[in-house]
Amino acid sequence: MRIIPSLASSNRARGRSVVALACAALALGAAHSAEAAPGVSLGVYGLHGISSGDEYEYQPDPYGLGLGAQAGVTVPGSLYLGASLQQHWSFLQMESLGSDPPIHIERSAWQSRVLGYVGYSWDLDTVTFRPSLGVGYALWVSTTDVSGRDGDSETSTTQHGLVLTPGLEARFPIGGAFSLCGELRYDAVLVEGDDLRALMIGVGVGLDL
Repeated sequence: MRIIPSLASSNRARGRSVVALACAALALGAAHSAEAAPGVSLGVYGLHGISSGDEYEYQPDPYGLGLGAQAGVTVPGSLYLGASLQQHWSFLQMESLGSDPPIHIERSAWQSRVLGYVGYSWDLDTVTFRPSLGVGYALWVSTTDVSGRDGDSETSTTQHGLVLTPGLEARFPIGGAFSLCGELRYDAVLVEGDDLRALMIGVGVGLDL
């Protein structure tokens, strides 16, 4: 699927907005007199990436839908240190070529990631904002299955790269130690000649101890 240039430009603009928002929140939080209490934070997220560029014209988008598990600690001074594991799956692409008999093609992809975060916890009682920079590693695999008159065949392509993902998390207490959580990040997987970039949205539940 080709992403039209206007959409790619729009996603880059959104990415710059996310970075600016995270930096502004970090500066404002650092200037706030009340520090977030030290403690441990856990969270489970549903994830979706909106990719930019034309990398996916002939291959499935490796962002798609995903799940993430995150854990971190806020230390004195409101410094936040965390880590997460994420798994993404593409939407299955299917097509049939008009031969006799027809040739059926299925394309899919998945992406696994491990990330570390460093940021600042800014506690406003009714919400905690957490701007941070994530750095990590991504591995993704694209698979193409072909079936037709010559039998079945499968080919796979494996790639990996460094992940940089600045962004902002918000946690809204809902009673006890539980919170509703949301995050917005600009995501870049750095591979020589073939960078992947996306706007990442996450929604989930958290536990603050």
